[in-house]
Amino acid sequence: MSIATPTSESRYHAPPLLVVTDLDGTLLDHFSYRFDAAGDALQRLQELGIPLIPNTSKTSAELGPLRRALAIEAPFIVENGSAIFLPRDSFPLPPGGTTFSQDYYVVELGLGYREIIDRLAPLRERFSFKGYHDLSDIELEQLTGLDQEQLARSRQRRFSEPLVWQDSETARSTFIAEVEQSGMQTLQGGRFLHVLGRTDKGLALDRLRTLYQQLYGQQFTVIALGDSGNDVAMLEASDWPVIIRSPSHDPPHLGDNRPVTVSRHNGPEGWNECVLALVDKFLNQRGAIDHG
Repeated sequence: MSIATPTSESRYHAPPLLVVTDLDGTLLDHFSYRFDAAGDALQRLQELGIPLIPNTSKTSAELGPLRRALAIEAPFIVENGSAIFLPRDSFPLPPGGTTFSQDYYVVELGLGYREIIDRLAPLRERFSFKGYHDLSDIELEQLTGLDQEQLARSRQRRFSEPLVWQDSETARSTFIAEVEQSGMQTLQGGRFLHVLGRTDKGLALDRLRTLYQQLYGQQFTVIALGDSGNDVAMLEASDWPVIIRSPSHDPPHLGDNRPVTVSRHNGPEGWNECVLALVDKFLNQRGAIDHG
């Protein structure tokens, strides 16, 4: 993997901190998809120049209007760690194995959509489930609350297939095992069981952190925020994991014993409280080291 070596042009002037976040149920409200309650923290990150990096189950098509609404220009990770999109004006040389998509270098970590659909086909004969592409707009609107324009973007999947499971829990366990035998894996999100290649949000975060460190020649601390099971790998790959409370499900459990911040409030309100507190903690610690 190659990327530009540090130069005077790529010198990093902001605090060496990355804020990596899930979207639905975390930065975006579980029901309304609004992020107004996170306004203070979003403004603080922008003032400090700290990258805000979405790490989401959403598609790259969905991220376009969201990134504009959030006024963020940093890289982003889509479809549960399946691909990293690097703005070409931020990363002067592409990493090895990169493809191109409009204004982005794309680091593909998972499988292509057609390959996933083909590998799922034999399992349809023995298990009851509906794929995202099987669902009508009316069904998806009822499941997600997205409007027609948002649904059209969510259907532009390139690396994963969300499923609505309609079989028993016993069958579900067997299905997951067979998906893994076929060279794929599943991740349980807030609404869907996602099928994708052998990657996850944590592997993508590790890769992106490495790219930042290679480009700028210094270590970066990562704050990661999520609310559900498909965020666990991302939280465990971060330095400071944050679990955002959800009105729809219990907090996920991490597999390690590191301290974890758990928000007092749900969704973007909890996101706001935690980001403000942890950014201040990072700056205070860094200040103490600089003056120690």
